[in-house]
Order: sequence, then C-alpha cells, then structure tokens
Amino acid sequence: GEGKSLSWIPTALPPGIRLFTSSLPSDELNASGNWCFLECPTMAPAEVTEMVRRYLQKHGKRLGAEQEAMIVEAPQSSVPLFVTVMLNELRLFGSFEDLDRRIGNMLGCADVASLYDQVLQRIQDQFGEEAVSRLFAYLAASKSGLTEVEMMDLLGMSQLEFSDIISSCADYFIQPSGRYTIFHQPMRQAVAERYLSSAEVREAVHAKLGNYFMATPLGERQIVELPWHLTHSRAWFALREWLRQLKVFHYFHASGDSHYFELRRYWSLPEVGGPAVAAECYLEELEQLQSDWEVHEAALQAHLAACSSGGGGGSDAASDRGSIAGSQ
Repeated sequence: GEGKSLSWIPTALPPGIRLFTSSLPSDELNASGNWCFLECPTMAPAEVTEMVRRYLQKHGKRLGAEQEAMIVEAPQSSVPLFVTVMLNELRLFGSFEDLDRRIGNMLGCADVASLYDQVLQRIQDQFGEEAVSRLFAYLAASKSGLTEVEMMDLLGMSQLEFSDIISSCADYFIQPSGRYTIFHQPMRQAVAERYLSSAEVREAVHAKLGNYFMATPLGERQIVELPWHLTHSRAWFALREWLRQLKVFHYFHASGDSHYFELRRYWSLPEVGGPAVAAECYLEELEQLQSDWEVHEAALQAHLAACSSGGGGGSDAASDRGSIAGSQ
C-alpha cells in the first residue's frame, strides 16, 4: 500500500522538529538519501531476561526458572519482535501443564514469520479455517486496511462474532484512521504463504473485495480501494469503465495531488489504455452529457409550450378548482 512509498512522510519539517521511525531494511529508505541510519543491535541475554519478566509481570504472569532459561538462551530471542510475539502468545495460553511443550514449539521457529504462522494456526484452531483465512486474506489484500463495518460485511459476521475473533489477535493489528491493518511485515509474509499462496487465490480475493467496493457509494474508501482491487484481479474493462465516469474524475481531482496522481497512474496501465484512451473516454462522456442535456432541454421546452397553450392540463386544473369554489 501507501506505507512503502514513503509518501506519508513530510519532505520538510518545521524548525525544532525531528522525526524518528523504525523500519526493516528497505530499498525505498536507502534511495531517499535524507535519512541518518542507526542499526538496532540484537538483545543480550540480560536484556532478554528483563524483557521477559517485565512483560509478563505487566499481565500478572510469570515463568519458572527453567522455562525462562529456555527462552533467554534461544538464539531467536535476540530479536525483540520474536520475544514480543512469543510472550504475547504465552500470556494467552491457558494450560500450565503444556507450557513447556508450547515454549518448545515456538522456539522451534527459525524466524518471526514462522512464529507468526503458529499464531495463525492457533487462531484458526479456535475460530475455524474459513473465517480466519478470509479475515487475514482480506486484510492483507486491502490497500489501506479495512474498517470494522467493512470486515463484518465481507465476513457475514455479527458484531459479537467479529468482536470474539478480533479480540483474540488484536495485538497483531494497528488501526490508522479507524481501519484495521496487519502490524508487521513478517505477519504479512506468514498470511501470504498460508492464505494467498497462488495467483488464482490472490485474484479471487481481490475480485471479492472489488465487487464489495464497487457497490459502495463514491467516496474516499471507494477511490482508494476499488481501483486497487480491480487492478489486482485483472478486471481491466471494469476498471476502465469506472475510471471514465466524470464524477469519479472529479472526485479524484478534488481530493488532492496524491489521489490525482493515482488516477493518472491507473490510466497509464497498458491494459487500461494509457493517456490517449483516457482522453477519448472523457470526450465520449462529455459528448453523452451534452446529448442527454439536449434531450432533457427539448422535453422541457415541449412541456412549457404545452402548458402555455393550455394543453398541459394546467387550465383543466384551474377550472376544476373554480368549480369546487363555486359550489361551496
């Protein structure tokens, strides 16, 4: 989506303001040339120990000495995100007798993406494969996340059903502008490998989302999501027919430079036709608008002429009112 483009980062900051952000290694950041980079080192065992104790204490939990040692001594635990995800899963785990086995299973993951795959399996075991696969596939395929109402519509869930499933994995989402989106890139990787593993599946998910947003009113959500999904489901004709509407052009144009740039980018896709086809489509729309106006204008003039000559029913209505008044 928009995050990797870095378009959300101001190019100039006011005096006295400094911006700090964290990121995985990124070609986009390297190409920007405007950043001072500080590489975060991995955690030492003492730091892991402190993190484990503080995190679990905050939630009223604690581990035995041997269980804590299993985590601290694991090489994966030098990565803060790995430890965070692992501890979050442990605080939700309800069986003390199986705790050693659960810790061992998670430490068997070579990286954070593999650990997130176990998280997805845990949620799937709790709520069923169909609901969980659709939830995460829709979120991963969306351009800028999905609102609660949009997800309930797409999943066919009640408020209670949705609340149950989302509360079980809320720590793995963020909600910018009230929209749910997957927090970390390794989780996106795990979702893609588990639920969006083939081009056919990805196109089907985008087609489902495209159909949903096609039925929504023209507005911010539609112009952000709909062309994205039509593009990724390869629905080129539907995309061109939607883009050519004058009301769509006006909304893009009135919504600022970033949206107008997106309009131009979609038109520039070879499958859509490019700038020449865009100009031709808009000219046809304008000609149709003029033709429709001429038809309506002619009908209006005919109606006015009929009324002025007494043939439009106006005199009869006045006569009827006079008769009623005379009879009272």
